[in-house]
Amino acid sequence: MINIFLKSFTTLIIVNLTIFDIYAQWNPQPNWRDSYDANGLCWCDSSNFDHGLDTKTVNINGTDYLVMDICDELQYHPLYRARLSGDPTYNDIQCGNGPYNDAPDEAGCPGRVDLGPDGCWILGPGWDMDWLESRTRFGGNGNAIVHTIPGKIEAEEFSSQNGVQTEATSDSGGGLNVGYIHAGDYMIYNVDVAQSACYNVSCRIASLNNSIQFDLLDENENILASFYSNSTNGWQNWANISEQVELSAGIQTIKIVANSGNWNINWIDFQLTACCNVNASCNDGDVCTVNDQYNSNCECVGAFQDSDNDGICNANDNTNGNCTLNAACNDGDACTINDTYKANCECVGTFQDSDNDNTCDANDNTNGNCTLNAICNDNDACTINDKYNANCQCLGTFQDSDGDQICDAYDECPGSNDMVDTNNNNIPDGCETGVVLNIGVRVFLEGLLQSYGKMSTDLNSNDLIPMSNPFSNIPPYYSGNEQITNLSNTIVDWILLRVLDSSGNKISEQIALLNDDGFVKNVDGSSSLSFTIPNGDHKYLSIHHKSHLALIADIEGNSFVDFSQNGTALGVGATKNVYNKETMFAGDFDCNGIINNLDFNIWELNNAAVNQYLNQDADGNGIINNLDYNIWDVNKSKVGHSMIQN
Repeated sequence: MINIFLKSFTTLIIVNLTIFDIYAQWNPQPNWRDSYDANGLCWCDSSNFDHGLDTKTVNINGTDYLVMDICDELQYHPLYRARLSGDPTYNDIQCGNGPYNDAPDEAGCPGRVDLGPDGCWILGPGWDMDWLESRTRFGGNGNAIVHTIPGKIEAEEFSSQNGVQTEATSDSGGGLNVGYIHAGDYMIYNVDVAQSACYNVSCRIASLNNSIQFDLLDENENILASFYSNSTNGWQNWANISEQVELSAGIQTIKIVANSGNWNINWIDFQLTACCNVNASCNDGDVCTVNDQYNSNCECVGAFQDSDNDGICNANDNTNGNCTLNAACNDGDACTINDTYKANCECVGTFQDSDNDNTCDANDNTNGNCTLNAICNDNDACTINDKYNANCQCLGTFQDSDGDQICDAYDECPGSNDMVDTNNNNIPDGCETGVVLNIGVRVFLEGLLQSYGKMSTDLNSNDLIPMSNPFSNIPPYYSGNEQITNLSNTIVDWILLRVLDSSGNKISEQIALLNDDGFVKNVDGSSSLSFTIPNGDHKYLSIHHKSHLALIADIEGNSFVDFSQNGTALGVGATKNVYNKETMFAGDFDCNGIINNLDFNIWELNNAAVNQYLNQDADGNGIINNLDYNIWDVNKSKVGHSMIQN
């Protein structure tokens, strides 16, 4: 049971407020938003749990739990998704249903903030209380959904998960699928197996470019089956893959663990099937074999029986080792005549080719309409050595020197596989010079890092982050044309990454998105960044933000660069420790690698600007004020590494 208590004086205020009072006192703004309505339920959207909300509790199963913990757990709900533009948003943490924070506007205007004063008492749905009661974190038994086997399990109906999200699917039947999967992510399902038996497990999967690999485990973490599929060439291009498992009857849990990332799953279907026992007798349907048995792959296989070693199995060998030398026989070859047994009981005839064109008389159908093997042209640019065959067809030999299934005439990158594009830039790897560098990055920004270990997403919450490359006309300058259509509510801002050689020369660069936990994400949402770089020389990675002093690190031999750790960034005192994490110094508003009076001049030029995306915004809240000046003042005279100074 969940009880939410409101103070009596709050109720009294609500009863006595008139519509005129609400219009007179409250004019809600979009940045008042603390929650939103999606998939028919309410989800939290607070970045700081301000005005005492961090101490508010809700009673679940007889125990009071912090609102912050409830909001954290709701992210694992099967219907959870990040806020999208157009979702109804509310002042209160539970779409107007409380508990309210200590600011008077929450009691006076808890409803829709996207509708102005008219929305103050338009309330939305509440949290899924039944689901919260079932969670083990809040004293529940965790068995909100128990799936019956045999039967189909919708992938989003897990009892718990790690790392994945749900999204709408265009697959047959609609609904949701599970996506945003990374290697190591998992989903756990409660199941009730009707009988101990073997089951055929069919999984509905899709991916854009990546192969799909995952294991099905029992509740003791034993692997029941391993699944693999090539890419289906589309996030919603669905295909089925199947394996056989053996399950014991009863209520239990099963677990899907991802061994690769960037794929989707819609459902898992368990249906009864016949079991096979290794070495048990069977019938492979081949009269040439004996002692047929099931092997470890459940294939029925027997031993080929050929007593006289003539290559003809006993069942089809009429001589059985006893033949008359030179006796007439039939070797089954229409191209031969005068077939007789040889000393080894092999039936052999004389190849018949009257016109010596290497096509036997029985198969020679030219009938004088063409000259066999004469040169011709089949009008196919992909073939060479075109000649007439026995049926007067002009045929050539398909020419594919590098074996990539693309003929030499149309081969974009001769000598390499045109179908391989590791960094997904629509240029085959063989056409690119150098090698592909895949690397992960983590970094925190001073001024945005909060005491609870994550960065503020105020720019995102106030819809100030551009949906395309922001650095085309502001420092640090970058000319790419990257765009995004959706922005997760955990994104902090855009950043720029560059790969440099040992002389500080730029080799490659790209922009990316910074998550509130410090991890850098590609514009497609993945956490792996790819750079095409030449072979040789030592490589370095620099990271740039519009308001902060750039950092640089040695990446030779590294696949992950964690700037939040002391010593990762090159240079003495290159980073600033904030809340026990190393951060980028704020205040380099012109991104030239030095914090000085030039940056102050830029700040002064736009002081008091509100709700704008500007370099001078040191704390990333969309407002230029003395708080940004104070950060600059503390850091002035700070100089970045020489390799990133402009």
